[in-house]
Amino acid sequence: MSRRGDYLVIVAVFAASRLLYHLLGLRFDATPIRSFEQYADPLLLRTDLARTLLYLHVNPPLLNLAIGLALKLFGSRFDLAMQALFLGFGAVLAVTSLALMKALGVSSRLALAVAIGVSISPATLLFENWLYGDYLVAALLVAAAWALHRYARSDRFWIALAFCSLLAAVVYIRSLFSIYWMIVVLGVVLVSVPRPRRLALAAVVPLFLVLALYGKNFYLFGAFTTATPPAGLQPLQMTTQQLSDAEVKRLVREGRLSEFATLNPYTLSVRADLFSGAPTMGVPVTDQLVKSTGAENMNNLGFLKIWPKYESDAVAVFRFKPTTFLKHEVAAWLLFFRPPSDYPVFSTANRAATTTVVSVSNKVLYGQPRVSTAYGFPPDFALAKLGNRALETGWLTVAVYLFLFAYAAKLLWSHFAGFSRADRVAILFMLATVAYIVLVGNVFEGVENNRLQFVADPLVATVVAVATTRWWRRRLAP
Repeated sequence: MSRRGDYLVIVAVFAASRLLYHLLGLRFDATPIRSFEQYADPLLLRTDLARTLLYLHVNPPLLNLAIGLALKLFGSRFDLAMQALFLGFGAVLAVTSLALMKALGVSSRLALAVAIGVSISPATLLFENWLYGDYLVAALLVAAAWALHRYARSDRFWIALAFCSLLAAVVYIRSLFSIYWMIVVLGVVLVSVPRPRRLALAAVVPLFLVLALYGKNFYLFGAFTTATPPAGLQPLQMTTQQLSDAEVKRLVREGRLSEFATLNPYTLSVRADLFSGAPTMGVPVTDQLVKSTGAENMNNLGFLKIWPKYESDAVAVFRFKPTTFLKHEVAAWLLFFRPPSDYPVFSTANRAATTTVVSVSNKVLYGQPRVSTAYGFPPDFALAKLGNRALETGWLTVAVYLFLFAYAAKLLWSHFAGFSRADRVAILFMLATVAYIVLVGNVFEGVENNRLQFVADPLVATVVAVATTRWWRRRLAP
């Protein structure tokens, strides 16, 4: 098949699969805008967009910007605009996955098969039809790897600028990808390209924009970060939430933990007394306690005073019972390797529309021994229940990731012998990013880790396809 033919096939499969899933009942779910803490009040995004984004500290602003523009332009039908945006990113993911593998020398048939698999998997379709930034990030990371490969081959400034801008866009969407990730990635790339000065120049503006976001949040809120909730919620998940309810209540009675250890951080707005005396800025997005949708507004400045309470309790728990962190890590790693399509917040209709294909793919593609609709939030991952959780793990996925890291060690040991400079720098970028997602994500997350796997999987599939092609060619060599 010709090179153009491969792209015609991937586009045709993409379009046909979306039509088929639509006929099965899959629909774009924009309801997260009503309740998820990552989103500002939709009323404010529509009527006070610029000021709302400026004073937003609970999450990076780029997806909120896109939603705000859609609300302004399309009103109550903003969901159609967001669906079009996510479909566009889906097409980018499909086409750039194919282009990247072809650029890395993957055989045409294998590249097309893997790109199709990435594009039409149930997890991809479920994330594509859910208003959340992870889908956009997955597509941006593959596009960044492709742009980096092209830059390493051509040394063109505009391609270097595109690569650096894609990195900045990832930081502006997903708080997991911090400025430190961006700096490390740029550092790895700079020492791997022949003329680093051009890439360094291309990185100036994107890196400045990221620094500006951090600086804005530090100046206005005293937090050098893109998202403030993790300062309280992540330590809570890593320690206190690993205790039983009875144990927490006992420790509160004994004065070893504060009352916050017993309070759900997602329902604190019912306790108006907790927010009395909280500072105000005269800006709705920081001053309102409840959004116009009725959901809690974690962008309220009062939460910046509350998160340290949870953090103090977490430190106390870790000191007298450090095994709680072990339980968190067990939960994190088991959840990471659970099929991403098992993520529990997809709409009931979308889960029903994909039940059969999810059941098959979880067993065949992920190697999950027992398909389950249950989900493991921290209390479900008590060490006594590890047998149940192990049956819900995708063990084929575990094997693939183990192979990936073994292959990465081999490449590093051999200094990428037999690879071109462009291949080496693109693969280094993908390996470093996957390692970052796996290690940093599993240390600091403990309830949503298979979402992180979804973000990493297209990069993993690409590197495994490269390894498979090279192994097969060596086998056939005389």
